[in-house]
Amino acid sequence: MSVLRLSMIVASLARGGIGRTVVTLANGLAASGVLVDLLVADGDSPYMNMLTDGVQILPIPTTHLLFGLPTLVRYLRRVRPQALLTHIERIDALALRARALSGVRVPVFSTLHTHLGRFLGQLKPAKREAHLKLMRLAYPRNDGLISVSAPVAEDAAALLGLPSSRFDVIHNPIASASLQARAGEDPGHPWLAAGEPPVLLAVGRLETVKDFPTLLDAHARLRRDRPCRLLILGEGSQRRALQAQAERLGTAADVQLPGFVANPYAYMSRAAVLVSSSLWEGFGNVLVEAMACGTPVVATDCPGGPAGILENGRHGRLVAVGDARALADAVTDTLAAPLPAAQLQAAAARYDVARSVAHYRSRLGL
Repeated sequence: MSVLRLSMIVASLARGGIGRTVVTLANGLAASGVLVDLLVADGDSPYMNMLTDGVQILPIPTTHLLFGLPTLVRYLRRVRPQALLTHIERIDALALRARALSGVRVPVFSTLHTHLGRFLGQLKPAKREAHLKLMRLAYPRNDGLISVSAPVAEDAAALLGLPSSRFDVIHNPIASASLQARAGEDPGHPWLAAGEPPVLLAVGRLETVKDFPTLLDAHARLRRDRPCRLLILGEGSQRRALQAQAERLGTAADVQLPGFVANPYAYMSRAAVLVSSSLWEGFGNVLVEAMACGTPVVATDCPGGPAGILENGRHGRLVAVGDARALADAVTDTLAAPLPAAQLQAAAARYDVARSVAHYRSRLGL
């Protein structure tokens, strides 16, 4: 039997949920019998330590089309993988050009992880147009396009002038026995001990897209009526601004930003509620992760995956983006009447690792 080999290319594993998703998918594919070469330009990520046997790390100097091309061409000629899968939009042109120059007939696939319209909307006009032009050139030439949610596929299809049927929706691999086991570990945080006030938990990069300022405002409203604390796990450029906001609100004593945590599931399983305040999402990994831990969730009804994950409010309350009052009210209602853990875990099981891996293998022809 011939060896099945997949090449996955990513600029960096440091991008929050995308990095964790790529690692989980690579590990899952390796466990299913596929040899995975993970080509990474920036290997400075704690997620690198989570890769298992069967996943080989191959550094590339850069994902810039001019400077990364020779390395990728040599790699394709030497290894000749059965498929090549990219995970960051701008890498598609690099992968397609490398295939053409190498002479190796390897199918190229791309997974779109973000809501493209919202992502491009935050860029300066010149950069936005350059990015969009590159994608309009590359995406029609790909052998397959994958998106992590239906809204992401619909948005990208409209922007790129492609039929939505060109995209296969494959949800992120999340729920697993490993997640459940890690959720049972001790987080070692005193706020999560028995008998302490309820803890609101948020997990994500400390960047504009997560809209943590609205979450801090909502937490301040909640504290007027009851004791409660807020933990935000993650790192990013807004750390100082968020800490300063908590000081201004007078809530700093009940707000902590512990930074990146290798095992957020231990926190999730002991939090009173997981809150997602995002402006947009590609999918919404943390919602599924918390639900898999049996923890109630509240989320903004933002573009992307949350409404689909929560089935339009069936598995957790959805509120308008940027509305601190509505967010506080939804958390209050959730604390008063949390949904059963069994319901949440059953809903999260739709996004298990084995199912996602099987869908990827089928689409990639592995």
